[in-house]
Amino acid sequence: GKAVVVFDFFCRVIHAYIIGNNDMHLKNLSLQKLTGNTSLYYDCLTPNYDCLFTEAFDTSSISNVLALDLLDDEKNGVFSNAYEKYGFYTGYDFKIFGQKLGLRENLITQFMKTVREKEPIIMDFINCSKMPVKMKSKAESIISERMKALSFE
Repeated sequence: GKAVVVFDFFCRVIHAYIIGNNDMHLKNLSLQKLTGNTSLYYDCLTPNYDCLFTEAFDTSSISNVLALDLLDDEKNGVFSNAYEKYGFYTGYDFKIFGQKLGLRENLITQFMKTVREKEPIIMDFINCSKMPVKMKSKAESIISERMKALSFE
């Protein structure tokens, strides 16, 4: 499909990972064709919705990091070397994911770098929120851990 739509999807998956949204299913994503588009390709994804810090809630019975497997081989219990080494998704896994989507490696790398640079802004946003203190603390911890994991390659 259109590279901009694929890249938007990639960005949304990373966003879900960073904020601990382990409830982002395909049903939360919709493709959209704009009026007048007669091509085979969609123009964009519809706006995000139902995108929350689900891991910041006390859901001790849920252990998944993402609602869906990041890479196809995971269905068979086969994970990347980085996942086997660290026990969690890293920047390496997201590079593989992006490449499988057909994205250029430099675009993937630059996006992950840009996201990591925004950590202080995200932390400020959390601190200014109306979340309970305990939830803020958990959200900050999740963000910090995930940002660090994105730097592992």
